Amino acid sequence: MTQVEMCFRFTFWDFDWTVMGPITFFAASSFLLADYAYFLVTSSDLSYRGFMERLVLARRAKLYAKHGFDMDKYLEMERQLRCPLGGDHSRAATKAIFEEIERQLRDGQDDQVVGYDDKLLGALLESGLVRTEAEALIRGMEENRLALLVRGKAYLNHKKVVGLIRRAVPFALAPENDARKEEFKQLQEKMQEIDGLAQKHAKRVLCFSLAYFIFQFVIFFRLTFWEFDWSVMEPIAFFAAGIQLILCYGYFLITSSNPTLKDLMQRLVLTRRRKLCAKRSFDMDRYLELQKHSR
Repeated sequence: MTQVEMCFRFTFWDFDWTVMGPITFFAASSFLLADYAYFLVTSSDLSYRGFMERLVLARRAKLYAKHGFDMDKYLEMERQLRCPLGGDHSRAATKAIFEEIERQLRDGQDDQVVGYDDKLLGALLESGLVRTEAEALIRGMEENRLALLVRGKAYLNHKKVVGLIRRAVPFALAPENDARKEEFKQLQEKMQEIDGLAQKHAKRVLCFSLAYFIFQFVIFFRLTFWEFDWSVMEPIAFFAAGIQLILCYGYFLITSSNPTLKDLMQRLVLTRRRKLCAKRSFDMDRYLELQKHSR
């Protein structure tokens, strides 16, 4: 508001637009360069909400240090109090559910407790597992003392039990494969190295672009106030900005995404990563398969 008021005052009272036109142009250009630099530092687009959140986080970190607040301990306790099977249920609520299941099993008759529940097996098959995988999952549950979840024939809601099982132990019951685990570790290290190189490449390209815009700003500033005047440089600046807008439009037509710095950086990283993977013969399909089974 202060800047707009000053420009308004200087334009209509103290000077005229021939003086204030280039000043307002270069002031706006300075903000654009600051926006670009902000992205290079934070890797996020400048917005009112994003800037406010960053200020809040920075101030919060200082207050944590000032008051001796242990954030790591707080997050660890919060994680322990949440449901280990996911969702928003607390640990106490989860414990109460399983205690009720165990009570129903204790109070049930012997003929109502079976080793393999056909309803559970059917629900697992309906969820997409083949019969051999479903039977192996049930046997693994029994071996891992999870059998109390499936041994109630009349008292349990089997669909909910299947949901809990599929969320809690999707791969935990699978036998450990040391060779596969070591292979995934090696591929993961290579992928981290490739990602680091791709990130550095994208940063270099964006820094070069920032240097180009700074150079353009300095040249226009020099030509406006030393070599020529604003009556000469205004149409040049206008058409230079128009060309950049046309390039942004072309970017959208090619990529079908808005021309933002964040999107551009992601595309640069993905393109460079793809080239590095091909150059180093990195098996991306194998890496993704092992990553899936490691979760």
